[in-house]
Amino acid sequence: LNIFVSAILNLSGLGKLRDLILRRRQRMFSGNKYKAESDKILRLMSQTSFFSSRVARSLALVLIFGAALVIRLYDLTDLPLDFHPTRQLVSIIKARGLYYKTEPEGIPTWELKTGRRFAKLKADVEPVVFEQLVAFTYRFTGEQLWVARVYASVFWLVGGIFLFLLARELVSFEGALVATTYYLLFPYA
Repeated sequence: LNIFVSAILNLSGLGKLRDLILRRRQRMFSGNKYKAESDKILRLMSQTSFFSSRVARSLALVLIFGAALVIRLYDLTDLPLDFHPTRQLVSIIKARGLYYKTEPEGIPTWELKTGRRFAKLKADVEPVVFEQLVAFTYRFTGEQLWVARVYASVFWLVGGIFLFLLARELVSFEGALVATTYYLLFPYA
């Protein structure tokens, strides 16, 4: 039970509670009945966590980010029908149309015109920054659907880094690790 309570306190970032208890304890009289409870809480909060060493913390972060990257890049060359296929297919059509505007060599004229026309069929409800980046990369790789997945995975991992740094400011390392793990490993998180 003590280990469980200690883990909850560490995950919730209540390290500041320890300081508060120490300050209040200094103001309290030594014969007070609450002294035993405050001593028990201080003992629980002073237990070291599994991630007390820098190596353990670094290893945990590398493992979580590595697992997240492997999960994202697992079926890299499959068709984008796994998550919100309508949105992904519309983005592919837009990226293709933007790529065809550069008139790459080796593509018939009718295909260029058709690709540009299809790209204009859907209204732009958000900026096409991602599609522009993918279309720019198509100039070097050719029209490969996996390019968009690589960019999405990289941006997702960068988001995980910033989430960890933000959560680390608000809670303990363990709490930030749990939040980042949830973001990186759970679907639709």
